[in-house]
Amino acid sequence: MGIKGFSARLRVKAKSRPKYQKSRPVPYSLLSKENEYEKLIKNDIVTQVNYSEWASPVVHVQKGNGEIRVCGDYKALNDCIEDEGYKLPNTNDLFAKLAQGGTHPKVFSVLDLSGAFNQLFLDDESARLLVMNTHKGLLSPKRLCYGVKTAPAIFQETMDKILSGLDNVFCYIDDILIATENENSHLKALEAVFARLNMHNVRLNGTKCQFMKSKIRYLGHELTSEGVSPLQDKIEAIQKAPRPTNVSELKSFLGMVNYYGKFVRNLSSQMQPLYALLQHNINWVWSDDCEQAFVNAKNALASNQVLTHFDPNKPLVLSVDASPCGLGAVLGHRYPDGSDRPIAYASRTLSQTEKNYAQIEKEALAIIFGIKKFHLYLYGTNFTLITDHQPLTKIFGPKHGIPALAAARMQRWAVLLSAYQYNIEYRSSAKNANADLLSRLPVGEASSGDPEEYFVFETVLMETPITATEISKHTDKDPVLAKVLEFTLSGWPNHCVDPAIQPYFTRRDELSLEDGCLFGGVE
Repeated sequence: MGIKGFSARLRVKAKSRPKYQKSRPVPYSLLSKENEYEKLIKNDIVTQVNYSEWASPVVHVQKGNGEIRVCGDYKALNDCIEDEGYKLPNTNDLFAKLAQGGTHPKVFSVLDLSGAFNQLFLDDESARLLVMNTHKGLLSPKRLCYGVKTAPAIFQETMDKILSGLDNVFCYIDDILIATENENSHLKALEAVFARLNMHNVRLNGTKCQFMKSKIRYLGHELTSEGVSPLQDKIEAIQKAPRPTNVSELKSFLGMVNYYGKFVRNLSSQMQPLYALLQHNINWVWSDDCEQAFVNAKNALASNQVLTHFDPNKPLVLSVDASPCGLGAVLGHRYPDGSDRPIAYASRTLSQTEKNYAQIEKEALAIIFGIKKFHLYLYGTNFTLITDHQPLTKIFGPKHGIPALAAARMQRWAVLLSAYQYNIEYRSSAKNANADLLSRLPVGEASSGDPEEYFVFETVLMETPITATEISKHTDKDPVLAKVLEFTLSGWPNHCVDPAIQPYFTRRDELSLEDGCLFGGVE
């Protein structure tokens, strides 16, 4: 079943020609799990068709339980779809409505919709646009799909109509907020919402719903009887950044100070004790003056002199970077003079598994980290994504399809990114100083790992003629590969003089390690 009384309609840009993309080969390890297609048909999610002018390829994402998820790669199609005139709610306006009448609500509930977009049926013409080209033929989705650029606006308009006229009820895409002054009025509001959702057959995700709370988190803010306040974790990455322990880390820190220094009067002059440590033939001694300059700089970077409030009418910029030890992301606004001012900072350390990723995968992971961290600001709006790793501008470019031979990890990340509307820009490392610092001095906890990734890797290795243990053993015995493995783990030198190592040196950013096995490239 799906939502009753509404359907999603996609509009094609004038003069757009149908795009028919071929199906992609399926890895042998996934061929035995093809029953997912039968499930989609049986559950009335898709229907088989014999012909279509439009067709998009699919990406197979393997889940931790061994099943696969079939996702359409709609990047090429998105370029042909008209933007929706319907806008997502302005969060500032939404929170302002909570205080109308001079009193603040005291009781809060948040309802989470289950599989939001997939609850909304497509009209016939839109279903033809979203046809997926698979190795088993053409499949036409019956419901709105993740990865379609206008899906957030379409779903928002649907929910606004379903909940129209209800007092003390607010909705942002798939999150419904009920906020009232007392428990009695709250129960009545909940009853009215449930009746309306039931009328239109809208399903909730019970495990993520929260009821009758005096304090609750909603859209990156904390709501209490005292009012609305932004969560403080937006500056935690700066406030808790550890002091630099070497010249390289200090250069990264001063790079960020210079990046935002023009917003703080005389900030650079206060940094003289730190600049002194960069001089040649100077021993590294972190003095009290250095510590004070470091603290002053962090306070300035987290102050209103540098930080700016989120404004939905200003261009958004997400800058990301990855280092051997961490990930960094800065969300900011771009101003007419070309300058960026930060809204929030984020960083975290890399897990031991992530440290073995190829550099291109670490940089891609930084993008995913930033996207997830600032999802509430980025989803449903256009923004600029900045990376200092140029190959990613091709792989994750919004107008490029996901590379057919990209590694499973990169394919899954590309599918996640396809749901966002962005332009990706390359910025050299020297000019990406704001995100660079956060990646080199991370404060967030390392990821606990992705069991889905581990499962995919294990599946592939278990079905190869030889085992990972055998490959690892022979890698250690090979003098060249053993050296390459050591460099991949510990870091590469700036120059290579060994001819035997040179072929690996030229591709050093693409090398990664899994269970003692050396992997090259994103394929």
